[in-house]
Amino acid sequence: MAKNYEETRFELFIKSYVGQKVIADLRKKYRVITGTTPEIWFNRIVPGGTKAIDFYVERRLEMGDKPLFVKPLRYKLFFEEKEREATPEITKLSKALGFNEEVLRNYIIFNSIYPKIPGKEIIYSPTKIRPISEDGYYIKVEEDTKAKEIKKAAEVIKERLKHQKKLRKIMEIEEPKPLIRNRRTQIPRGDVLKTIIFLKIEKEMLCLSNEKKHKDYDNTGTQRYVGELVGAAIERVVGNLLKRIDDERVFDERFKQKTKQFGTWYYLISSRYKLPTPKKLSSILGLIKS
Repeated sequence: MAKNYEETRFELFIKSYVGQKVIADLRKKYRVITGTTPEIWFNRIVPGGTKAIDFYVERRLEMGDKPLFVKPLRYKLFFEEKEREATPEITKLSKALGFNEEVLRNYIIFNSIYPKIPGKEIIYSPTKIRPISEDGYYIKVEEDTKAKEIKKAAEVIKERLKHQKKLRKIMEIEEPKPLIRNRRTQIPRGDVLKTIIFLKIEKEMLCLSNEKKHKDYDNTGTQRYVGELVGAAIERVVGNLLKRIDDERVFDERFKQKTKQFGTWYYLISSRYKLPTPKKLSSILGLIKS
């Protein structure tokens, strides 16, 4: 099954030079090791573990929350709140790069990707620390809310939206731009080969940085080093591709041609999928550490 835009973008990021460096830095900070489970993580970020959340739920019941509704919802909200408190750097990173925060946190902590990268949220549980931030109509659902009431409310809202659209047209008011843009759902065929080459270049950059980090890399992502790193990685990828060509003249011609082509593809994919290039690494690390 073909991946959609957001799934491809996320996969490219976590396999990229910048993504690998940033994720490794955060995993080290959070002391995350291979095999970390939700139970291990929960007990680490919540003193008292499940006993603490049971106490929290009991307090919510005493304050008037309905028992059948409160427990699963409050467990979820409590855990989300504690996760955000424990990992503010992931919140900053998701906002800076435009990734879904829950998906990004899930990958960094548990090294797993959701089957489908969520796009626009239609189910939202607002809290004081996570209020509604997007304009629109919202339906409040409680334990005793009936399905037919939700259906009726949705129909009323759709009619209101149609009426508002007609009024804007009559009054020549420009349509408001959506806060969340709808992105393409399918990846252009031409991107398949380009993304393969992109990932090969990113992999070579990781290899090169590991080879050079004890020599001339000062870990600040200087412009000169970044330029050398990207260029050297592209040359390695091209060299590996052409290694069976024995004719020196043919090799040189093809090498120049492919080096230019792969360089163009690299920056094209970086731009199209809004991926940070190596020169942004130091600023991203600085952001999440601030």
